[in-house]
Amino acid sequence: MFKQSLNHKTGMLRGQRLRMLLLTLLISVLATVALTGCKDTTSQDDPQNNLPNSEQSDNAAGQDDEAEGPIESDATEGETAEEASANADHEAIETKDNKFETYISLLGMDEQTLTETLNETPEKTDEGGLAFENEGIRVWFNDNTVSQVFTTSSEIDLDGVVLGDTIDAFKTVFGEPTSDSDGDMHFQYGDVYLSVNYDAATQKTMALYILKEDF
Repeated sequence: MFKQSLNHKTGMLRGQRLRMLLLTLLISVLATVALTGCKDTTSQDDPQNNLPNSEQSDNAAGQDDEAEGPIESDATEGETAEEASANADHEAIETKDNKFETYISLLGMDEQTLTETLNETPEKTDEGGLAFENEGIRVWFNDNTVSQVFTTSSEIDLDGVVLGDTIDAFKTVFGEPTSDSDGDMHFQYGDVYLSVNYDAATQKTMALYILKEDF
């Protein structure tokens, strides 16, 4: 009787141990499945992440360069930056250059032709003159035609010099003056005359009269 009871208890212990073993195995399997499902797949999806750190940095820098694009220069092919700057300055002077010839061509025009040519309504000024503010000039008449054009603008290219340059620079361009008196130097320029006012102390030029006739 005692032996049967002992065998029964031994059987129950073996059953409990077997269940515990199975339970432990089941928990291990579930834990393994859970860990596999939570694993980061970023490295599998993006081949870039499988590269060494140095190669990843190089690739990133290359992508940035492509996004930004090449840096463009104002210089044309075979042209240095200094040459490009000089050409830009020359083009700016050429833009101003036409004004000089335009103002010379005004000499001899009557008032109606003058206003139509400049396409501006002038204001009356001293001694019967007209002021064209947009052009930055004033004109006077003799026998009802333009005889003088006056300007103080430094934006007009006068064959390579501008008002504000020294009077010696004007002499270099226009040659020996026909007269020079009290800061007023006259030059013959083709069929017209140029009266250049300058500061005798600084030698800086300040104003220009384009004259139909010298006086």
